[in-house]
Amino acid sequence: KDEYMFNAIAKKTNVQISGDLTVQVSDVKAALVDKTFKKIVKSSVAESAGVSPTNIVDLKIAAARRLKAARSVAPRMLASGGIKATYLMVVPKTIESAVQKSMEATTANSMSDKISAKVSNAPSVNFTSTVTATSQPQSAPATVAVTNTGSVEKQGIDASGGATATAGPTTTTPTRSEERRVG
Repeated sequence: KDEYMFNAIAKKTNVQISGDLTVQVSDVKAALVDKTFKKIVKSSVAESAGVSPTNIVDLKIAAARRLKAARSVAPRMLASGGIKATYLMVVPKTIESAVQKSMEATTANSMSDKISAKVSNAPSVNFTSTVTATSQPQSAPATVAVTNTGSVEKQGIDASGGATATAGPTTTTPTRSEERRVG
């Protein structure tokens, strides 16, 4: 039941923009678990979009698929390879066009420069990274589902633009003051 009309308000005022970055890293395993690196990627995407990092509601970092990797008899010194960072941001419809244009204008080189500059100031990140590709951002209406317990669940599109099912509770639960403002 959408008692406070969160679903209607979300669809009316917000959009989701999603996309991904392909990144070559010198240590895939470290990149997948390094929280500082994830924060750096998140802030770099937000900076490129011209929004706050809080607008990036989801960022997934996964190892990129390899196509028929050659088997080597020699042991590998570093586990270098590719990762894919998939982002989902929610922004007001009023700035959708500006955010889309900013993300479309963001080249792999400019994103790589932003990430590299931040990595150089983060001593805990012990690997290198180079963005090799950026996808065209995709937009869809932002939707939320309010459960009977009042928790807000996100729902929308995946990086390929396909519909996704509700993905479990997020960390957002409306406070009494938020409920009064909305209702």
